Amino acid sequence: MPGFLITNMRNTLKIGDIKNRVFREMNVEGYSVQVSSTKKFYNDKLLYKDDNIFLVTEGVLLNSADICKAQGEENLGKAIARYYNKAGTDMFSELYGSYSGAIYDFEKKCWTFWTNHTGDSALFWYQYGEEICVATQLDWVLDTLKRNGILLELDESAAYSMLTYGYMCDERTYEKRTKRLFPGSYLYGRPGVMKIGIYWTLTGKEYDVSGLDENRMIDELDRIFREAVQLEFDKDLEYGYDFLADLSGGCDARMVNWVARDMGYGPITNIHYSQADSHEERYTKELAKLMGNMLILRPLDDLWFIYEIEHLVSMNYGLSLYSGSTGGESVLRSLNFEKYGLEHTGMIGDVVPGTFMENLNQFYKKGLYGLYSTKLSEKMDTEHINRYPNTEIQMIYIRALMGACTPYMIRKYYTESISPFMYPKMLEFCMSIPYTKRMNHALYNRWIVNKYPDAAKVKWTHTDALLTDKELYIKIKNFIKRKPARLLNKLKMKHDKYGMNPYEYWYVTQEKFRTFTNEYFNSNIENECFSKPLIDDMQFLFSEGTPLEKVQVLTVLAVGKLYFS
Repeated sequence: MPGFLITNMRNTLKIGDIKNRVFREMNVEGYSVQVSSTKKFYNDKLLYKDDNIFLVTEGVLLNSADICKAQGEENLGKAIARYYNKAGTDMFSELYGSYSGAIYDFEKKCWTFWTNHTGDSALFWYQYGEEICVATQLDWVLDTLKRNGILLELDESAAYSMLTYGYMCDERTYEKRTKRLFPGSYLYGRPGVMKIGIYWTLTGKEYDVSGLDENRMIDELDRIFREAVQLEFDKDLEYGYDFLADLSGGCDARMVNWVARDMGYGPITNIHYSQADSHEERYTKELAKLMGNMLILRPLDDLWFIYEIEHLVSMNYGLSLYSGSTGGESVLRSLNFEKYGLEHTGMIGDVVPGTFMENLNQFYKKGLYGLYSTKLSEKMDTEHINRYPNTEIQMIYIRALMGACTPYMIRKYYTESISPFMYPKMLEFCMSIPYTKRMNHALYNRWIVNKYPDAAKVKWTHTDALLTDKELYIKIKNFIKRKPARLLNKLKMKHDKYGMNPYEYWYVTQEKFRTFTNEYFNSNIENECFSKPLIDDMQFLFSEGTPLEKVQVLTVLAVGKLYFS
């Protein structure tokens, strides 16, 4: 992943000489600053210095033109410097996009490092005494520690987070003293006195919607969504890139594409990856044809993303389930990114106009939610959930931002990935709407049917029905559909092949999958970095777990092999 490394530690890792990257390096009052950037959206990636501050940024700033205009500067570096001198850390809340950075104040002799609202433009940091190391890549921090004779310590709570959630539930990484900046936060101060600040917190109370009826809610939702889509697609136009967008049989990527087309953006190239002959594949083809988009299709039957475990773990450091990107990375690897700009996605769309919540009791009852596996849940601490006002906000941060969005780290090796559902204003507005109005995609579906009725003419994979079908018909159809699955579950033979990622089906039908998982497990379980209780728990989960739970175990084993052997 491209980005920057800033440290005052004596033996510094060199991150230059990487193919297709632009390397820049300088010394800032005793701190080594190295930047290794792709040429994508290069003018947004700043290395700026004046008499007051030093500034380095990584990622894509969607509203860079607005920032320059508001500050009366044509140069983005000068505009952000001027803005920071006026507003300080309050500035960060107005920088929209997958954008992070670092600022050194020469007068105060202190650093400020920030991640974006949703935390997908990640920053990792280590500090001990006067020594500090901050980077956009976790392995750059870990390599720097090793070069300075610091022994890496495995944080077994991170291992249990993977073995339950399937991702990290908070700032923790697998190295005990190395942390990830939490979404909407910044790290500031001098070595030895670094502190964490918060510039943006999602509360669900940002908008007063008490005076809005459902139609006005839909109007405002649509307005904000179109605003987000315009920011994204105008960014491609600013750099002269062609449009690239994910597409699936769900509603999320569908609406990104449909609204973009409705706003006049095109042509759009779609990418899709799923099990061949699945409902996802079939409905994706129908949608692409209906919109007139070119479709690049990647069937997942060969399971290469399963076998490339160490390649994928090295790209996102095992912070989320290594198979979480499925075939996405292999598709991006094959594309010519001199041509394409952003990867437009529908990330977390199902739970923004929709919701994680199923009932009122769950909304207020504290607990561990969103786990891939509950078999070891008693080993998982619960302290991390106390920071949230309710379960929905808890799951937005943990399951959506820290979990589902972490595979964005893999995509950053090729381009920047953006979702209008992650636009801060979209999150703020939708979470302000009572979740009872969003349950079962009720408001979401009405938005589509009322505003974009033609987008509802292709079935939705979640129900295998049209959005306009009667609820009773959908319930009866799904009941009939689930009966064979229930029987297979009782017989421990669940292997429906029609889902997007049917792990059970693959495991039952592909001997290579079974052989690989067993061999990788047996070859790596005895790593001395793991304690005996952790080894026993991984052996239990692997032997008794589902194929997906086995993949959770393999993710931890790969982390141990790559970073702690």
